[in-house]
Amino acid sequence: MQYKQSVAWVHFDQEANSLNVSCKICNQMLIRGDKSTKGLWSHLMHKHQNEYLLLRMAQSGVQNQVVSNIPKQGQNDESIIDVVNIDGPINNSLSQGTSQISKKNCEKYCHDGYSYIRDGQNSTGEKMFWRCDRNRSIGCKGRVHTAADAERTFLSLVTPHDECCKGDNILIIGDQKNIIRVRTRIPTQKRKQSLKENDLQTKRLKSEGNLVNVKSEWEHSTFDDFEQQCSTTTIGTLMQQIQQTEIEPMNAHLFVELMGQFFGQGWMLGSSGGMAAITQSLGNGEDGEDCLLLVSPSSVPKERLTEQDLFAFDLKCIQERCDDICLSTNPIFGPTHLRPSACTPLFLLLLQSTPGTSCVIHTHSKYANLVTALFAQRNCLEITNQEMLKGVMDRRNWRSFQNTDKFILPIVENKPQEQDLLPILKEAIDKYPHSPAFLVRRHGLFVLGPSWQKTKVMLECLEYLLELIWEMGKAGIDIQIN
Repeated sequence: MQYKQSVAWVHFDQEANSLNVSCKICNQMLIRGDKSTKGLWSHLMHKHQNEYLLLRMAQSGVQNQVVSNIPKQGQNDESIIDVVNIDGPINNSLSQGTSQISKKNCEKYCHDGYSYIRDGQNSTGEKMFWRCDRNRSIGCKGRVHTAADAERTFLSLVTPHDECCKGDNILIIGDQKNIIRVRTRIPTQKRKQSLKENDLQTKRLKSEGNLVNVKSEWEHSTFDDFEQQCSTTTIGTLMQQIQQTEIEPMNAHLFVELMGQFFGQGWMLGSSGGMAAITQSLGNGEDGEDCLLLVSPSSVPKERLTEQDLFAFDLKCIQERCDDICLSTNPIFGPTHLRPSACTPLFLLLLQSTPGTSCVIHTHSKYANLVTALFAQRNCLEITNQEMLKGVMDRRNWRSFQNTDKFILPIVENKPQEQDLLPILKEAIDKYPHSPAFLVRRHGLFVLGPSWQKTKVMLECLEYLLELIWEMGKAGIDIQIN
């Protein structure tokens, strides 16, 4: 698995002699010239928390290197540059720079711990910046890098200097076409080596003749790939990081409001349909600790649902139970005159089997029923070349599909009772690890996601696609599915 994503792109305007930096996710201009309008880390954490966390986790697995802890809200990420990955093949000319800059010039241009030389060129003749960062380097102060330094580091386009390349701590950023991974806050080669060792306890290292304590602030991750990391993640791990910073976290009031919206769409008529969603209402525990799973009741019209009608399950208890939890788990509280949704065993199965899931929605829409009847001989639908596929996420890594991807939507056969669907739904979960949704023939649709917002978006996109398939078939248009 190769991740070639980056979260920003850099353009050096030669005529204006300025650097422009834009966010690749939303195309917002972050830096224009020498003036920073919004810090890169701050922008990512406030605007793109989910994408940022997933990219960081993916890179820690793919790169198989020492990486920093994933930051929580309010914490500085002192390796923010790690999310700026290679955006194309590395330009060999970068490491073969031809600029010859003297010691005198280095001292002349050095300021604030960094050296910026604006008259260097690489072997292709492109104008570049370069910077010397190593401790005790020629003309440089060599101070320890901080989170603020990391952002300034990102603003530098550099090419190596003959003198500086002999140092221990050269940080190469990139040229006009490529952004290359860098490492911050590793002031010496000795510390860098210590962080790669298995023992990450406090090290006593020599620095300028004095013994100092240096405590590692980095994790040593050796995941083969992102999929392996996901497979070792409990239900709450990734979800917890994302849900803590959601603008509107799940609660009972919101749960009831969403049920009413789905009824209005015609997806939960009668007393059909249901939802299960994780809400953090008992504290701020990690890995699902102190979290509740809210579940809708059975046989209650969704437009008449109240907050007092909901059932709550102990999420930590669910995680620790064995495979039979889907049938034996009881709510910790709920109305005595009602019972949890008949789909509760299926909700628990989907939550338990898919790391990062925090919401499952089940609908009884007309088009889910019609399409599964139309393709009565098929056990899946293959959908491609549809723009709304961009709103559907791959369950293996919670990344969005592209409109040109081939998305396979599984279909399982209906049974007299919902709990009878457990074995065949589990088989479909294992057989189609990418799909965040499952059709039940002549019954309805199950959709799961990493947050209630993303699950709702996927549900709307999939319901649109199902209606589109039916209408195209009626009109005699090529449905574009296999």
